[in-house]
Amino acid sequence: MIEATADKHKEFAAQLEERDAEIFLNIPALLILKSLENEDKDICRIFYPEMFEANSAKNNLVIGLKKVYANLRRRLGRYELYNLMEKCLIEVKLTSQEQQLCT
Repeated sequence: MIEATADKHKEFAAQLEERDAEIFLNIPALLILKSLENEDKDICRIFYPEMFEANSAKNNLVIGLKKVYANLRRRLGRYELYNLMEKCLIEVKLTSQEQQLCT
């Protein structure tokens, strides 16, 4: 996941190469995004099990986030939403067309 994101976004690759401290915020955010797509290979379940504890506050937040994400995915498309969210998380400048999708 990290290598694929770095291949797509030179800004993220630069953060990795420079060992930018912000990378420690970006990687968990990207893992949660992958989790929303059910593609995190259970990494979140291993390292952040509180996300999955039934009836916990954190699990309730995740459930709400999944509902919002599913609604946006229906509106924008799976690929388009994932790429838009990925760019937002790693702070890649959005094109004017992508900015319009956010409104």
